[in-house]
Amino acid sequence: DLDVSSQGEDSSRISMEIENLRFQLAMKKKELQYSQENKKLRAELALRAKDMEHLIKENEELKAQNEENKKLRADLALKAKDMENLIKENEKLKAENEVLLSKIWYFKFQVTPPRITNARSLHFRSCNEHVFHDYRNCPKRRQAASSPEEEDGEDSLY
Repeated sequence: DLDVSSQGEDSSRISMEIENLRFQLAMKKKELQYSQENKKLRAELALRAKDMEHLIKENEELKAQNEENKKLRADLALKAKDMENLIKENEKLKAENEVLLSKIWYFKFQVTPPRITNARSLHFRSCNEHVFHDYRNCPKRRQAASSPEEEDGEDSLY
């Protein structure tokens, strides 16, 4: 009887130990699963940290480019304003040029200069090149002044 009772106790004790071992195994499996998930999460976290570093670096580069673009836009605005002022000035100068051209046309074609019919009657000697001018400013006379031989010849012409 003792033997049966001790066998029953042994059997219940063994079954309790088996249950306990199953429970411990289940706990170990969960711990292992958590450990593996933690490793995966840590690896993913490390990748994300690297991505963050790259994104931070890229963000800094973009900020620098943005600052440069702001400066360039400001320069462009100044140059556009300068260009606008130059265009206005150009239009003003074109208008002045048109006025001057019309005056030149008027004096060239409408007002005829007085004709010098007899240069000797005006009490100065003149040179008979294409235009009448004062003998003292004659290009031939200036050229002759550099060589003394021609000077006498020119004086005799006038």
